[in-house]
Amino acid sequence: MAWGEPASSPVLAIAHDHDARPSNAPAPASGYYEWRAAEGGKQTYFISAANGAVLSIAGLWDQWKDPETGKANSSTTLIVTAANEFTRRIKDRMPVLLGHQDRDAWLTGKAGLRVVAAGAKSHNR
Repeated sequence: MAWGEPASSPVLAIAHDHDARPSNAPAPASGYYEWRAAEGGKQTYFISAANGAVLSIAGLWDQWKDPETGKANSSTTLIVTAANEFTRRIKDRMPVLLGHQDRDAWLTGKAGLRVVAAGAKSHNR
């Protein structure tokens, strides 16, 4: 599996621009990294849940065939949104974090961008 989409597509999907297809996939993570410009280079930050819980990041996955080689590929895209107040000090965007109550609906495809939008708003406080 490869991270990102084919070169013609964005690596990160913007929540308000994406139609949540081809397939929804929550990506479990202990946290994620962001970088901020600093004197002499970049400062790395690892962002995680304060209580150490696993984060569920809204993502998409797809299987596709490379048009040049015919090779079958799998790829994953994480959906991002505007940063919440905490993260905004570091970066202007962050992954869309799915609440516990939204994971099953996201995984089964019963909920699309409504869940993403709600998750973005609830984590944007």
